[in-house]
Amino acid sequence: MKIFKMSVSVLYLFVFVLMVSCASSSGPKEDFYQEGINAKTQGDNVAAKKYLDKSCKSKNMDACVALAYMEKESGNTKEAVTLYKKACDANDLRACNTMALLEDELGNTDTAATVLSDVCEKGYALACDNFGFMEEQRKRALIALRSYKRACELGLVSGCSNFAKMILRDGRKAEASKLFKYACSKDEYVSCYAAGDLEEKKGNIKLAKEFYTKACDNEGKMGCHALGIMAKNSRNYKTARKYLNISCKNQIDDSCLVLEQLTKIGK
Repeated sequence: MKIFKMSVSVLYLFVFVLMVSCASSSGPKEDFYQEGINAKTQGDNVAAKKYLDKSCKSKNMDACVALAYMEKESGNTKEAVTLYKKACDANDLRACNTMALLEDELGNTDTAATVLSDVCEKGYALACDNFGFMEEQRKRALIALRSYKRACELGLVSGCSNFAKMILRDGRKAEASKLFKYACSKDEYVSCYAAGDLEEKKGNIKLAKEFYTKACDNEGKMGCHALGIMAKNSRNYKTARKYLNISCKNQIDDSCLVLEQLTKIGK
C-alpha cells in the first residue's frame, strides 16, 4: 500500500545532496567516502558504488545512506532497504524514515508503520507526520491525530497543518484556524487557503482575501480559485477569469467548469 504524501524521489535526491554538502563542507570521514562522492558528482556511478561500499563496510553510515540512494536510483529497492536499515540500526533517524518509505513501497506496510512509530517516539518530526498520514489512511484517527500533533510540537509545519485539518473535522474551528494561520506564516500555502476559507465563513472577507492571495501568489491553486469565485459573486468577471484561469491551468477542475459557465453566459 503506497500511501506517502512526500515524493520519495525528491526525498532521495535531498539525501544525496545532503551527502555532497557534508562531504564538501565538513571534510570526509575517510578517503573512500570522499572518493565515492566525487565519483558520483562526476557521473561515474560504478566507481562511486565501489568506494561507497568500501566506506559503508568500514561503518561510515553517511556512505551507507549515499549508497542506498544510488541503489534506489538504479531500481534496486530491496538492496536500498538493506543499506538504509544498516544506517537506521546505527541510530540514523533520517535513514529509518526513508527505509520505512521503501518498505511501504514494497508492500510491507506494517513494518513501515512500526519503524515510523519508533522513530517518531525518538523525536524525528518527519516520521511522525508520515506515520500520522499512514494511520489516517488506515482509518486509525486517534493514532493519526497524536502523530500529527507530535510532528507539530517538534516544529514540522506540515504536521501542524495536518493536525489542524483533523481537528477541524471534529469541529474545533478556533484551534484549527490558529494552526492554519501559523502554518501559513511559515509558507505552508495550502494552510493559507484553509485559513482564508475559515475567515470567509466567519464573514471576514478582507482577511480571507489576504490569505487567499498569499496562497494564490505562491501555489496558484485553491487560493486563486477562491479569489475567482469571490470576484464572480461580486460580478467582477474580468478579475474572476484572471484568477480562475490560473487555478484551471494548475488542474483545479472546478475552476475550469466555472470558466466554461462564464463563457456560456458571455461573461
